[in-house]
Amino acid sequence: MTSYSRSSLQKLLVLGAALWICCDRSGAETGHSSTATAYEALHAELRLTKASAGQPCCEVVVRGFTNGVFYLPVESQRWEAWLVGPAGEALSKTKIGKQFGQPLAPDEDLLDPLKHGGPMRTADTFRHATFGRPDCGRDYGSFDPLSCWKISQAGIYTLRVQPRIFRKFPDGTFTGIELTPVEVPLIVDPEDLPHWPVLHWAMITLLCLLLCIVASRIFRRRRCSTP
Repeated sequence: MTSYSRSSLQKLLVLGAALWICCDRSGAETGHSSTATAYEALHAELRLTKASAGQPCCEVVVRGFTNGVFYLPVESQRWEAWLVGPAGEALSKTKIGKQFGQPLAPDEDLLDPLKHGGPMRTADTFRHATFGRPDCGRDYGSFDPLSCWKISQAGIYTLRVQPRIFRKFPDGTFTGIELTPVEVPLIVDPEDLPHWPVLHWAMITLLCLLLCIVASRIFRRRRCSTP
């Protein structure tokens, strides 16, 4: 009886091991495994839409499938972006455009465990990001390309954006991740061009004329007062 039970047990163990090996191999072939959760690398998507005023608006979305713990950087570090002109030249940023793309580093609110013990809000922004479902997306915000770069002519531009994110590890440390940049064509029509340069030069011209008038009057008064 004992020998029969031992032989049966050995057969069961061999059969179980064979089934485990088959399942593990099939999981590896399909991208899944019994010992690890399959995940899709995080990637970015750009959506160009028209705002209520007719200006183009770029929406940034990050998607992926992973069980990691992630947090969004502050808005000034959330992404870096570039705009390439029709002739391949890189355009300079405006004062508004320079507000993003700052060096990536964990901020004080992120490092304070009392503030991010769970899903947290910092400056009314929900910064905890999860990607636990296939093709899970996270809204990163939006910006107006025309106000972020010095665009002086119409044409087809190339908008390139590189989102960033922090991954938190069990020991409490954060690692900054720069995702692969994505790009979309940006069509700038003549009516889309900002008119502030024209107003700017008009105001400068008017100011110069006023200064000339004031200077001429002062010069006349001094000349008349001279005996």
